[in-house]
Amino acid sequence: MRKNAVALAYFLLLLVAAVIGSCAKPYHEETERYYFVATNINLPYWQEAQAGFLDAAKALGVKAELVGPATYDPGAESGIFRDLVEKQPSGICLSAARPEFFKANIDKAVAEGIPVICVDADVPDSKRVMYIGTDNVRAGRESVKQMAALAP
Repeated sequence: MRKNAVALAYFLLLLVAAVIGSCAKPYHEETERYYFVATNINLPYWQEAQAGFLDAAKALGVKAELVGPATYDPGAESGIFRDLVEKQPSGICLSAARPEFFKANIDKAVAEGIPVICVDADVPDSKRVMYIGTDNVRAGRESVKQMAALAP
């Protein structure tokens, strides 16, 4: 009998935890809007990045958009970023075509509470939250090692 009581107590505890968890407010709100800023956004590389960005936004229940010039135009990309900061989005991912064009605006965004993450191309002297990208020096070394191993 005692064994059944313990099992029932555990079951009720799990049931209460599940009910409380299902009533909890989600971490993100539907009104949150995130942007991914890049240049030459029609390239297949950025289309793939957009697909992942939008998938993550859907999973989190937020809005997201890839924005930027359709050709390589760092000045236009910088202007788009600057305009987005004025809109106060929830966050911005950025692949800066020319890092020197972005430092001041990244610092302004972060000072205003807008997190900025650099992706693929960094602005290392800015106050960006983090950088996600490839260590190109290491990638080059590894590429040479692999090519040398394949060459007769």
